[in-house]
Amino acid sequence: MVLLSLDTVRADHLGCYGYARPTSPRLDAFAAGATRYSRSLASASWTLPTHASLFTGRYAFEHGAHGLRSTEPTRSLRPLDPAAVTLAEALRDLFAAEPRASVGVIARYPGQAALIHAGLRSAEVPNLRLVADADFTFRPGVDVTDIRQVKGLEYDYVVLVDVNASTYPTDPESRHLLHIGATRAAHQLWIVSTSAPSLLIPDWLR
Repeated sequence: MVLLSLDTVRADHLGCYGYARPTSPRLDAFAAGATRYSRSLASASWTLPTHASLFTGRYAFEHGAHGLRSTEPTRSLRPLDPAAVTLAEALRDLFAAEPRASVGVIARYPGQAALIHAGLRSAEVPNLRLVADADFTFRPGVDVTDIRQVKGLEYDYVVLVDVNASTYPTDPESRHLLHIGATRAAHQLWIVSTSAPSLLIPDWLR
């Protein structure tokens, strides 16, 4: 995935959104063959907290990156809260401390697993493998796969990704698959939600 962010650009001044002057010919050409959205919502009113939300999936009040009212230039901005790490950062830190660990990053569907693998690869997560056809190596590192392939396996760490209400609704099949994924962890289970969490997650975790 490539994220191109244009700061302080208004949609009504772009040709692909109907502006008469030729302000954006290359972007217009790209938009002609792409999906163009006419309505979007930002998590904050300005750049810093909005971009932090894009990269972490968390609201500004959670990730902490926003402005401070202060006359000291060095304190005019707050950086991202160290606790608001991305998955890639968390995995890199984990392998710096435990290079022999085995980690399963488990998605509901194969397509999700492929996208997550591509993102983690771009973020230079070490010892990364995409398992698409049960071709597990059983070596230390990170296996990114879908949940139907992991029954009977065990990892030191399991990361269940996109455990959202839309991905894991409350039907029996979703409940069964989520149970399979959660019980693959021998040491620690991480649950990641990018929108409203699944109602299958206990209340005290949501």
